[in-house]
Amino acid sequence: ITANIAQGNLDEAQRIVDELVKRLPTGGVLSLRALVEVAKGEDEAAQKDFEAAIGLEEPGDPYGSAWLRTQLGRLHARRGRNQEARLLFREALRIASDYALAQLSLADLNVKTGDYKTATSLYQDVLDRAKESSTVFDHVALQGLWRASVLQGDDTTAAEMWTKAEAIIRKDVYSGSFGH
Repeated sequence: ITANIAQGNLDEAQRIVDELVKRLPTGGVLSLRALVEVAKGEDEAAQKDFEAAIGLEEPGDPYGSAWLRTQLGRLHARRGRNQEARLLFREALRIASDYALAQLSLADLNVKTGDYKTATSLYQDVLDRAKESSTVFDHVALQGLWRASVLQGDDTTAAEMWTKAEAIIRKDVYSGSFGH
């Protein structure tokens, strides 16, 4: 399903996920259907499926629970429902305090709403935790710090973040860390 989404084969992804929902309507399957719906621009249906998936959660999977809330929060943020998004990102971080995707999503929301200080702190925390290993999250955090600096008119810090991001990305590309 996710491969079909990534390749833009949304009809095929929809066909597969609809069959799965008929057979096994679990939270995981509903969350996959929500991803297809997000890709198709069917935000209301995606919201319902994400909410239903949250209602079907099983204990013992904190990162799965955090992922669901982060995805629903990102959907809300995209639709301008910032308060709902903020609550979901914070809930995701309450469940899994080191969940970088939720932290970066909350940081992005703070940039969007002009709270650059909080955003910068969140981005920097992601970078601090990724110091000894390169992850896709450090690239995103550096880009976020660059964007926050640009929006604040801090060209010096923006240039510094851009240079750091470029150096890390080049190192990762040449080392084959991410395959691209």
